[in-house]
Amino acid sequence: MLSVKNLYKKYNKSKIIALNNVSMDVNKGEIVGLLGPNGAGKTTLLKIICGLTIPDSGEVIISNIKMGDKTRLKIMEKIGVVLEGNRNLYWAISVLDNYLDFVSWRPFLGW
Repeated sequence: MLSVKNLYKKYNKSKIIALNNVSMDVNKGEIVGLLGPNGAGKTTLLKIICGLTIPDSGEVIISNIKMGDKTRLKIMEKIGVVLEGNRNLYWAISVLDNYLDFVSWRPFLGW
């Protein structure tokens, strides 16, 4: 299970608030998509969940492990993400077909 509670992230250089009190729970087996306009905080949220960015406040809990300095690497070993600019997609097929191909691997990955 993934639990995100009251995440807040402000980028100091631009003074832009990327996330303001974001909370969500994702249960085992659920598939979630993040949708929103440019600058809505989707990538920031994913980077915080993956341990690539540290929030200003709030918490991330994955498989009952709270993300922190001592647990960040342990949690990062359990996560995979495809961020923009990634070359791991099949460009000749649609986004839907890429998604369907990815989730077809679920039984082999133990999801």
